[in-house]
Amino acid sequence: MYFIDDENIYKFDNIPLLKTKINDSILNMIKSQENLYLKDISIISPCFDENDKEVSILKDLYKNEFVSKKWEGHYDKIKKSVSECPYCGFGEITEIDHFLPKYLYPEFILFYYNLVPSCHNCNKSKLTKIINIHPYIHKIDILNVDLFKLEIIIEKTNLVFRYNINDNIDKNIKQFIEILKLSERYSMAANSLFNNDRAYYKRIDYNGLYNEIRNRYETSTKIHLRYFYKSILDDFQKVYNYIMNN
Repeated sequence: MYFIDDENIYKFDNIPLLKTKINDSILNMIKSQENLYLKDISIISPCFDENDKEVSILKDLYKNEFVSKKWEGHYDKIKKSVSECPYCGFGEITEIDHFLPKYLYPEFILFYYNLVPSCHNCNKSKLTKIINIHPYIHKIDILNVDLFKLEIIIEKTNLVFRYNINDNIDKNIKQFIEILKLSERYSMAANSLFNNDRAYYKRIDYNGLYNEIRNRYETSTKIHLRYFYKSILDDFQKVYNYIMNN
């Protein structure tokens, strides 16, 4: 293998020099793309076999350089680029996910568009799984696509919200929801939100509460909140009776 820069060609058997050149190139790439994410990404196949020396070198550089203080500033800038997790839409950004797993695509370990700011739950659920929806490329029309079917049920003395995946949605979206466990997490978030606001709802009359929920539904841009408030509007009498009697 040869490594080529503007002036020279280096043989791969010069390992120390190759490491230095790769590291310098990575650093220059990151600096030049620090404020730019690519607008598109193609379907890419791994360039290296798992046992190739190039793979070992790239992984070694990542472990010994990228997670050191030398790279903390770049990590922080990525984390601060969005306020909420782009995978789920509401989690706090605490980690960086490699959209293409680094063990399969070591050549993209430090590629900016492969680094997605993520909450802990999404990163933990995704791990090294391949998903077919990139949060910065594929936009799901939450206003016109029914991703979930919500149930509102009464269990003993509790009103419970359940998000169920709509079986008729696109298979890639369904896979995205299943891998990230969004049905379960949205259900938990909805139940927590309802219980936190229940005392406030109890102080409002029927028409006032309906208008309050409708306004929240119409103004919310978060997917789990839109489904939450819509489910209340669709079954408002049941929800209102529960609030007033408990």
